[in-house]
Amino acid sequence: MRMGGCTQVPEEVRWYKKYGYDFIEADFTVVNSMSEAAFEELLSVTKETGVMVEGTNCFAPPTMRVFECSFEELDEYFERGLVRPKRLGLEYIVIGSGQARRIPDGMSYEAATEKFITMLSRYSKIAEKNNVDIVLEPLFKKACNFLNTFREAVAICEQVNHPRVGCLMDFFHSYQENEPFSVLSEAGPHLKHIHISALDRRIPVDGDEAETKMMADFLKEIGYNGRVLLEGDMKEDLEKEVAQFSKQFCFFEY
Repeated sequence: MRMGGCTQVPEEVRWYKKYGYDFIEADFTVVNSMSEAAFEELLSVTKETGVMVEGTNCFAPPTMRVFECSFEELDEYFERGLVRPKRLGLEYIVIGSGQARRIPDGMSYEAATEKFITMLSRYSKIAEKNNVDIVLEPLFKKACNFLNTFREAVAICEQVNHPRVGCLMDFFHSYQENEPFSVLSEAGPHLKHIHISALDRRIPVDGDEAETKMMADFLKEIGYNGRVLLEGDMKEDLEKEVAQFSKQFCFFEY
């Protein structure tokens, strides 16, 4: 099992290294909008620490409306956006981006699903060529009106039917949707990794041991041994909270 953290800030990469994390998940849109100097600094610190940007999140900015783009526009955005992350060690791309993938007024859920599956089928060929995985992230209804549960994500993966297209469970979003964590057992080969936080979205810190132990024990029970990503909101001090989580979270003992 490998533990990751979310950042593209060089000093924070060093913190994750210091506290035993294995990889970073960075913001796709931020990485691609950095100045050349800022990007080179991030590249340098990943090489220095060995904590590579294995994944990205925030695939599309809120202003990009996926269901209103042509397939050619979507293909071009994906291929162009891969260039920098691949230099950082990219192995997977998370497609969350709730605002970007909102179903617009006048489009049915069925039509949106059909277009999304076609987009992913096209993306799977680009992903195969670039040796990266595409990971769908279900988001609770307050964040998006499409793809809200892990079961929906698995169903889409089954329809795309490509080994480069999978999904993740974010414990916060599943909890908000009252979706039992036990549905993970239905994912088969489609489960790529886990996003974890306290169930109110914070980084788990001292006092949250019961929640984190419950989630850790559940993953141990189902024999999960893939990536686990800390994706929570900072309360006061990011370095302190990252350190507290790394000490309390029993993945490090498995």
